[in-house]
Amino acid sequence: EKLIATILPVDAANKNIVWSSSNLSVASVSQDGVVTALKAGTATIKATTQDKGLSASCTVVVTNPNRSITLAAGSAYKINAENRILYNIKPGTKVSELLKGLGAGSFEVRAADGKLLSVNSVIPTGASISLIADGKAADTLSIAVLGDVNGDGSITAADARLTLRFVAKLETPTEIKRLASDVNGHGVSAADARLILRVVAKLQTL
Repeated sequence: EKLIATILPVDAANKNIVWSSSNLSVASVSQDGVVTALKAGTATIKATTQDKGLSASCTVVVTNPNRSITLAAGSAYKINAENRILYNIKPGTKVSELLKGLGAGSFEVRAADGKLLSVNSVIPTGASISLIADGKAADTLSIAVLGDVNGDGSITAADARLTLRFVAKLETPTEIKRLASDVNGHGVSAADARLILRVVAKLQTL
């Protein structure tokens, strides 16, 4: 939620405001007045003028903090709720970039082997992201990266070959591999394999 502070008179020379929260573990506030709920509890959000230090406050009660991973407004990512998969992730996406497309919260991103990935790590298919609340994972999604069908973190001819095996019904893909193979968004087909090869040859990007 966004709080709005009104400064009077309307022609005041300095209308700058400093926002603060009395309990940052319960609710944080940006310098635009946007309050983010973090866990159940009570916090006082205060707006203080830079000029003369005048202030007003608002008590915020958090009764039901978000326990699910959500997408930020305008995010290109998608969530397969049934299979708990976050997909439509472009190849080469770093953890820091991924988090910008998600809603508020504290997150951990781990590789398939459970290793915690740093913010500068490139995300491979098969990694997972967890929303952390009260010190534990409240929600976890697996991650499918477009074109990285085999989950090695890069786009190669091997991904195109694996996609063709799915098309020829020589191998049945898991849902996460199916979402990684479907790079054009029209179902897994030979066209996806061709598109992956164009990316490998640097003729196209996803």
